[in-house]
Amino acid sequence: MLDQSPVLLITGATGLVGSELLRRLLPAKQGRRIVVLSRQRVKIAGFGLSLECARAVNTEGTRNLLKLASECGNLRKFAHLSTVYVAGREIGHFREGPIRHQSGFCNTYQQSKYEAEQLVLRAMNELPVAIFRLSSIIGDSHRHGEAIQLCPSTYEVVPPKCASRSTRRAHRAH
Repeated sequence: MLDQSPVLLITGATGLVGSELLRRLLPAKQGRRIVVLSRQRVKIAGFGLSLECARAVNTEGTRNLLKLASECGNLRKFAHLSTVYVAGREIGHFREGPIRHQSGFCNTYQQSKYEAEQLVLRAMNELPVAIFRLSSIIGDSHRHGEAIQLCPSTYEVVPPKCASRSTRRAHRAH
């Protein structure tokens, strides 16, 4: 007999955030199955990837997951983990909601995550999607199981690789 219990698909479970999310969800999985899509643990320099590699992981990976989600008849939620750094080089305050700009990006990670988020935004009319923009994350990817903390009290964030440009500041979404 086919198991009809809800399924939770987690991608990125070998990364810092995904592994911590999985660690916290496993004990509370009551009545649902957890499926993990993971890659071999390899060291990837997230901010140093070529645009082609960053897009393959973030943009095309998201496109493929959205296609899979569109084929799920009983989909309850598609939760996309993004980053506040999709604001790129844009300056100002950003409220919750879509961010669209043409100010450029500090690195390929920001650009590919922005492109992925745009795909999710376009899918909002067809799928029950939610976008969660993570801010600065404090944790040690080599010591899984230790606490990860998001920094909600950080009001001003300097985008990675733009820190030397004091006029280029992105402010936390409210």
